[in-house]
Amino acid sequence: MTGYFISQLIAAGIIGLLIGGFLNIAIYRLPIMLQNSWRAQCQDYLDLPKETPQAKFNLTTPSFHCPQCKHSLLTWQMLPLISYIWLRGKCFYCNHRISWRYPIVEIFSAVLAVLTFYYFPAVEAWMVMLFNSCLLLLIIFDIEYRLLVDVITIPLIWLGLFVNTLGVFTDSKSAILGAMMGYGLPWLVGSVYRYVRKIEGIGYGDFKLLAAIGAWLGVKWLVIVLLSSTLLSFIIVFAITTIKRKEAKWFESFSFGPYAIVVSWIMVFWGSSVVHYLVFLGGRFNIPILGAFAS
Repeated sequence: MTGYFISQLIAAGIIGLLIGGFLNIAIYRLPIMLQNSWRAQCQDYLDLPKETPQAKFNLTTPSFHCPQCKHSLLTWQMLPLISYIWLRGKCFYCNHRISWRYPIVEIFSAVLAVLTFYYFPAVEAWMVMLFNSCLLLLIIFDIEYRLLVDVITIPLIWLGLFVNTLGVFTDSKSAILGAMMGYGLPWLVGSVYRYVRKIEGIGYGDFKLLAAIGAWLGVKWLVIVLLSSTLLSFIIVFAITTIKRKEAKWFESFSFGPYAIVVSWIMVFWGSSVVHYLVFLGGRFNIPILGAFAS
């Protein structure tokens, strides 16, 4: 690697840290914004008396502050990762412990940015960064709140369809089929499960997430994501229930989104190698269906 390329990767890491800082803001504020919006919608629908109007609350207002002591933060106290290390993981004013989630999201965002600019040309890298950042936001949302919000998943579907008009991951036909299959196949499986067991088996947020993944990665890579994430989720859930034994139930609900997102990241960076290996296995063990991924 040349010195110029290394400097590009360092710059990408810094940009990734800044994006991670913004994602942390969204992770904290977006649920509150959605809750306020849903409350207002319910009041309108049920014709309930309106509550006293609250102060404006969005991603930038009010000013950034400690959620514990409400003290406004200075610029240096908001620097991604650096401020956490400098403050030793505590608020400067009240010494309240800062969640580990903040540096983890920032570091992970930086790693994704470096990998993106390592594997993709500059113009495409910015598009892939957008995809990866949205997935990082969604995986934290699904882990913390068991929620995949429409304000992220639905625009991500349309962005994937647009990006692949430029052929970033696949062609437009594969992107459209991927979006359709990503939503339709899990919806069909979920409908059958609901009919048989009389309970929901998969949430509609997962349908939209998989549709977005299909729109970005295309229909063939979506199949790999679906099969691999399903297998991975069953292995991990089985391991957890085995360890917990009587404390856990096999059919206890779990979030599917994180598994699909992790496999999607693998496909984003190493998808061609994964396909090559699957084709090799298909030829080695005479499994013709695996050869379909090569075309």
